[in-house]
Order: sequence, then C-alpha cells, then structure tokens
Amino acid sequence: MEITDLILKQKISSLEASVEQWANCRDMWHDSGFKTPQEHFDDEPNEVTACVAVFWSEGPMWSMFNGYGYNDQMSAFEAFMDTQEFYWEHVGGVAYGFFPKEDDLNERYLEYFEWQWICDLIRPNYTSLYQEIYDYFHRKPDLLYQLSPRKFEILISEIFANQGYRSELGTGQNDGGVDVRLYKKDEIDQLVTLVQVKRYKPELPVKLDAVAALKAIVDDEKANRGLFVTTSSYQPVAKRFAARQTSRLTLADSADVSRWCESARNIILRDKSQLFSDDNLVHLLRQPQNGDLAGTIVVTRNGYNMIRNEFCLIVKDTEKIALLMRLPAEKTYDDPPYNTRGSERPALDRRILANRTKENVFRAKKSNDEHGRVSFWGDGELYHIWDGQTQYFDHND
Repeated sequence: MEITDLILKQKISSLEASVEQWANCRDMWHDSGFKTPQEHFDDEPNEVTACVAVFWSEGPMWSMFNGYGYNDQMSAFEAFMDTQEFYWEHVGGVAYGFFPKEDDLNERYLEYFEWQWICDLIRPNYTSLYQEIYDYFHRKPDLLYQLSPRKFEILISEIFANQGYRSELGTGQNDGGVDVRLYKKDEIDQLVTLVQVKRYKPELPVKLDAVAALKAIVDDEKANRGLFVTTSSYQPVAKRFAARQTSRLTLADSADVSRWCESARNIILRDKSQLFSDDNLVHLLRQPQNGDLAGTIVVTRNGYNMIRNEFCLIVKDTEKIALLMRLPAEKTYDDPPYNTRGSERPALDRRILANRTKENVFRAKKSNDEHGRVSFWGDGELYHIWDGQTQYFDHND
C-alpha cells in the first residue's frame, strides 16, 4: 500500500497520542508536550534520519529519561516503544526526538519533510543561496501544482530574480492581471515583461480568453512582451493566437519551469565555498563591504561549565540569508601544559584561507530583534556580531 502524506501525518498523531496516554496513565505527563521538528530545530531537515516529532519534558518524564528515579517505568516505556514504529533519542536540553525504525518509512518521511522545507523556503528575497529549491522542481515538475497559487507566483518571481532580472511580485489580489513584472537592461533600453501565472490542474488547459487578456494588458502598458506560465497546458486555439503575436507573447508550462529551475540551480553552487576566492576573503578582511554586513565577524558562545566560542566571517549578506565561514582562533592559555582554559580571538589574516572548505561555509537565517540588533541562525547555532572583545573559553567538562 502506498504511504501517502495523510498516512504519514496520522502515524505522527498516533505516536504522540500513544506516548501521552502512556504517561497520563502513570501520572507522569505534566510539564511535558510535543513540538514539530521545524519548531524545535528551525533548520534544514536532516538528509539521513527523519525526526518526525520532538517530545519535551521538565517533569517526571525528564527524570525518567535521565535516570533520576522511575527505573521501573523506564523499563515499561522501553517495552511500550518496542510496539511502536519509531525509536527515540535525546536531541538536546529537555527534548527527545522520535525516528522511524524501518528504512522505507524513514525515506518517505525524508521526502515528506523535504517538501515542507522547500515550501517554507519559497519566500520573496529568500532564495538566492538555496539551490535545493530549483533542483527539487527541476526533478519533480509535476509537484508544481501542489504549491499554493501564491507560492507558485513567488517561485516564478524568484527564478527570474536569480537569473539577473529585477523582479517585482504583485500583491496577489487586484494586481490588474499581472502577477510578476520583470525588468532587464539591454545595451539600449530597459526591457519589460509582464507575467501572468496560473496554477491550474493538469487536465484543465488555459483557454484563449485568458491568453488574449494578457496580450491586451501588454499592449495597454506598452510593455515589450508578455509571458503566461501555467502548471497545465494550453488549448490549441490559445497556442495559435500566441504564435501570431510576433514573439510578444510566450506560453510556458511545467516543462519550461523545470528548465528554468535547472538554469537557476546551476547559477547557485551547491558547494558555497566556491562562490568566492581567496582574494575575495582577504579583501573582505581589509575592506568590509559598504551597505551590507559582508566582512563582519560574528560569534556564538554556549555552555555553562564547559564554555566554547566559534567565530565566523560573513562572506555574503542578503536581506534574509547570509553566508558564514568559520574562522580559526588565536588562543592564549591560562593552564599550561593542559591548555584547556584561556581566551581567544579570531585569526584575521591569511590563516583563514585554510577554512575555505565546503564544511566550513554554511547558510544562516538573518533576523532582527525589537531593538534592531541583527543575529544569524545557522548550522544549529545562534551568532551575534562580535564586539571585538577577547572571549573566555573552558574545555573542561
């Protein structure tokens, strides 16, 4: 039997209800609950093991999981979990993740959460560093119809924005029949393309009147051309009408969007360390960019007894996403010869070039708090702009 998305959701709901019922029967549920993996991790989904639910507890269940009493209940819980399709693991703090036991079910959940992540990424000004979006729809153009109409409009706008166009996304309502406006300079003038986007069912082809309406808007606004994009197809009479418009009207379907996605994907490199050169890095250190945060140092600090820091250089800064590169640190030790405590600063010379690797360059979501202070969330860490002060570290546990 095919495991549909609905079945996957039902399995998660059943798991959560069963765990809650098990705990309630033993009066152990208080100060506990479930979160979605997206809520807990706020990061890209794991590509190997699918976390389907995150359980948190600051009450008896936490005590049981961490060996502070309830030993008989722990044995009962393990026996209970043997009857489930999922196993559990500690995922940090007071949280515990549930994962599929069977490989086939794990693969379906990986696909399920990948789709959710891709949909969440489709936002204006949010896609310049995520080649995964374009790779996904290049491989699976049939899934374009499963996007919401607004998400489909945003995707088309972002595809062209990532290929050098200035793309203006319409409001989605009362936009005068134009969903996206594309602007591009040639040697002489600025070219304007008006785009109409229709997410139709594959069995419902676009009719002549819709295509003719776009042509009328192109003429009325004296635009250079019109582009009609749909997830379905076009009636023959609509195709003949477009063919008579001497290249001023282009009709595109899912196959065309798949090709556009391939082009956009190829522009955005998977290995982000290849987006810049050694010379770029050295230049950023000496002369940070004007108008954005490229060249700025950020730091994350965590721990209580054991304290660690990590410094990164912002190598690319956009409105919503930044590209960070980990930096080596200069350390001064307080406890030689053990060298486990001391202070550190980022190395800000050519030593950083050794860190220009795929593993050390990663994406981070950019946000501002109520005071306008910027922070970056990436690779499971929260980074803030470094104040230039030496940071204390302690590697003793």
